[in-house]
Amino acid sequence: MARFDADRLEAAAARRHNLFYALSANSLTPLEDVIRINPRTWFAAYLPSDLDVIDGMIDRVQKAGYPVFLITCDVPVPAQRLAETRAGYSMPIRPNLRSIMGAIRHPGWTLGTLGRTVLRDRNPKIVNIRPKGGPGLFSSEIASVGGSPHFTWDHIRHIRARWKGKLVLKGILRPEDAAEAARIGVDGIVVSDHGARLLESSVTPLETLKEIKQSSGAMSVMIDSGFRCGGDVLKAIALGADAVMLGRPFLQACALAGRAGLDRAVAILKTEIGRDLGLLGVTDLNELDLSFLKDLRAPDLAE
Repeated sequence: MARFDADRLEAAAARRHNLFYALSANSLTPLEDVIRINPRTWFAAYLPSDLDVIDGMIDRVQKAGYPVFLITCDVPVPAQRLAETRAGYSMPIRPNLRSIMGAIRHPGWTLGTLGRTVLRDRNPKIVNIRPKGGPGLFSSEIASVGGSPHFTWDHIRHIRARWKGKLVLKGILRPEDAAEAARIGVDGIVVSDHGARLLESSVTPLETLKEIKQSSGAMSVMIDSGFRCGGDVLKAIALGADAVMLGRPFLQACALAGRAGLDRAVAILKTEIGRDLGLLGVTDLNELDLSFLKDLRAPDLAE
């Protein structure tokens, strides 16, 4: 949707720069194609509660050779994403006056992205959402595709028993949930509020990261949502994150300039991280800890 073949471009860029890359199930590029471009790609799944569908997805992703199965578990019901609604964007895609005018004003995207995709694929589909593919962008069936309110910890236990690779849960915001994931044998979690696009008043990942880290046992603890620059990454590492996931900066860079944009975005991020480390007086990310942060919360006036 952002640029023609963006999934392939991003996977290739991650391989060039030795970064891990997570392919969303809500993508137009077959997962089997992407793993051939970058063997380190993770698969980010949206799963229903139907065990037959879950098993089918596990088998498909496992057969393709993905090393990590990442389950997005914080979207049990469709969210009202106001920014997207106000912009005239919907799934399934339905042309309206605003979107038509936008397409006219942006012929580069209309012809270079939408046009080329439709010419090649005829009916572009969300091909990775189900074991045998998924609905088209213009199909009413797409509205029912996603997570499930009936998806529970029992499903995670079932997946852990069947999936042979690394298992990661994305969307954890409570220490209790981190502890349960560790008991089940999950390999890692992503502390995430889905970019603050679901609930208007949820706790932020950085606010709860320290507590979650303490409850996570031997699991890797990653974080995302709102990270934009090197300084953001350093704050998360100092709070205990093992890794930081960034989406929007790379998506926007890809939309603007494809391969060159992605290479430039990586270079900017590396420069920022290196510069900020130098200004802090350290030479390695592993040297960061809570001593580099100051608690700016208001003091307790009762004390």
